[in-house]
Amino acid sequence: MSDITAEVAALKAQLAALTTAAQSAGVKLEAKSIFVVYNPRRQARWCSKIDCPALGRKTSYDVVREVDGEAENIIQTGVSQEASEEEDVTQRVKRVSEPKIKFDDLGIIGAFTTKKKAVDFAENYFRLNQGSLGEDDYELRISEIQVTS
Repeated sequence: MSDITAEVAALKAQLAALTTAAQSAGVKLEAKSIFVVYNPRRQARWCSKIDCPALGRKTSYDVVREVDGEAENIIQTGVSQEASEEEDVTQRVKRVSEPKIKFDDLGIIGAFTTKKKAVDFAENYFRLNQGSLGEDDYELRISEIQVTS
């Protein structure tokens, strides 16, 4: 995610520099519409279950095993579900990791100032990623956002 954050920061800096240069040259910048390319199936979602499959959380178990003939027990962390269900396990605690899947809140992939650029982007996206697209990646939509002041 740090690569995306750095790229967004660089784009913001470029936009600020271009806006400042245009204003000093007396050029008025305005966009009447913005065309957004998004995937409605790749929107961020909230899930009430702690181990919701939509968030890609990893599950592991911490177990306490009883050792024959000794006064102490063995504690193991990060074992699989199968290992946590063995006979010598006296106690188990389920551990769920942080979400591994994070989507944009609106599913936005790109934003453009013209419809042609948005359509070209969608075509190139499919062409470049055709070997690695999953079932949820094949639906891209383009929406026009009209900017008024």
